Amino acid sequence: MFEFIGVRTATTYDFMMYMIYRPNLHHDLLDSILIVESKHVGYCMVFIPSDDENLDWMLFYHVEDSRFESVLESIIEDAKHRSELLNRYDGIEWFTRWQI
Repeated sequence: MFEFIGVRTATTYDFMMYMIYRPNLHHDLLDSILIVESKHVGYCMVFIPSDDENLDWMLFYHVEDSRFESVLESIIEDAKHRSELLNRYDGIEWFTRWQI
């Protein structure tokens, strides 16, 4: 089981720093999705592309199961759906609703 916490924007630098210094749970170059563990136990961050080439979206999730593998596919599907909403013409409304 997982819970979506919120979203913030992330730069390419943020993406690279998290990719290098956090344990990767999932990295799919074709889907441009990176999931990394947080320094807080039971949390992870998902980087998904934004329509703005200079920014990415960083989604935050709380995971109840200490083994992330059991929920990774569900988190990926949720992140893809949220990415579509954030990158739509009215994406700023979704961003302000979910922003942390």
